[in-house]
Amino acid sequence: MIGSVTKLSPDAQPSATLVPLQSDPNTYTLNLQLPQGVQGEQGLQGIPGVGSKGLDGNNGLTPTIDPKTKHWMIGGTDTGVIAEGQAGKDADPSKYVTIASFNQLRQQAQDNATALDALQKSAVNKDLQTQVANLTSQVTDLTSQVKALQEAKPDTPASSADSPSTPASSSTTTPDSTPASSAPATNASSASTSETSASSAAQ
Repeated sequence: MIGSVTKLSPDAQPSATLVPLQSDPNTYTLNLQLPQGVQGEQGLQGIPGVGSKGLDGNNGLTPTIDPKTKHWMIGGTDTGVIAEGQAGKDADPSKYVTIASFNQLRQQAQDNATALDALQKSAVNKDLQTQVANLTSQVTDLTSQVKALQEAKPDTPASSADSPSTPASSSTTTPDSTPASSAPATNASSASTSETSASSAAQ
């Protein structure tokens, strides 16, 4: 019995197999494995064929519009398709800005811009700028004075008790029973107090 035929590559070797049937051991199936032939050279191009011209066809039907029904007509057939669009709904004026309103808003914007520019260039604005500059200068001067007072070192006057030429001055009293040696210290304390008060006033 002929079985399958398998195509092989051109360089393969042909072969065949016999397979016994399971139902009849005396019957065999012949399977062939055959290589395909080598591809040949391409042949010459054939002469183009020449045919006769065919007859002209009939003209097609031109669609028209029926003036009464406004339907598309193909020949004498009414297609039932309306050829004209339906009238749309009126627009809602509340959703749009009219030209007059737009021009009015634009004029208001221009007027506001002109007024603002005039205000910025006015003499009142310049006077305010001058006043702010003067106040800024005064604050700067006061700040410099306070800094100078804070950095200054107070001079302490010498006590009469340090002088070797007046050993008895510590026991000398004034008519109001106040020791004379306490006068320089009192003067130094007063000077320090005055300087502190001036610094506080400057701040």
